[in-house]
Amino acid sequence: MSPHEPVLLASVLEFSGRYWDRFDPDRAVAAYRRSMELNTRGREPRGAAIAAFFLGRALDARGDHDQALGTLRQARADLLSLPAPDRRMAARATAALGRALDNLGRTSEAVPTLREAARTLEQLEAYAYEAEALLDLVTIAERPGHDRSTLRDDLTRAVTIHADMGSPLTESLRERLRSLEGPRPGSSAC
Repeated sequence: MSPHEPVLLASVLEFSGRYWDRFDPDRAVAAYRRSMELNTRGREPRGAAIAAFFLGRALDARGDHDQALGTLRQARADLLSLPAPDRRMAARATAALGRALDNLGRTSEAVPTLREAARTLEQLEAYAYEAEALLDLVTIAERPGHDRSTLRDDLTRAVTIHADMGSPLTESLRERLRSLEGPRPGSSAC
């Protein structure tokens, strides 16, 4: 086996995992773990860290939130410790970490984690991923008893990003924003 073959197979497994994310979380987890192993064997630390990021997300989606936290923290650390740090992927790992924290009911930790991710992704002009983090913050803020002080601004920014991208979600997000406004003065609620 040539030194490049493990890395090539690792890449194929990572993309396979992304497919299985939608249909079979256990197969996705297995694909990402194998991708990490092969990237490590092929001395491709960035590939291993990216596979770890996807593994952490798959673990979280599967309900293994505690395991996801450790995996995502390690992925973020590894992405930032590369000779050429991958700040964009590290910020995506930070956002995924925020989601996992929220899934564990640790929302007071999730909110600043998601906020950090959104700010970094905006600075890096990774707007689609920024919008994902913002929408996570919006979803949290919409829950009863949660701080709503940034809800409108976060949702407005997410709408703008989606509109700029030509996203099919734009109109539903605009409707969500309009629903925050409530009934207009002078209108009657029937």
